[in-house]
Amino acid sequence: MNSHQQTPDDDRLVERLLEHLRNESCDLRLRDLADDVLNGRLSLAEAMATSTAAEAISPRLPDFLNWFHGLDDNALAEYVDQRETPT
Repeated sequence: MNSHQQTPDDDRLVERLLEHLRNESCDLRLRDLADDVLNGRLSLAEAMATSTAAEAISPRLPDFLNWFHGLDDNALAEYVDQRETPT
């Protein structure tokens, strides 16, 4: 049983991440999947269950996890602040 209740903040975060993928991803497959979710053609669960998502994400996941786990709290907060500040 999932003990995590989805909050409005969670929804906003997911939407921002999807918008970032749609607008900034170098992988057209991820752009298309994010667009499909944002426009209601697929649920997030459906999009993540596709072979397209697996093919696009799997090769990059180890590098991302190494980067992410190497961040301390200050570095993560700084990264988030940089991403949230409009340029």
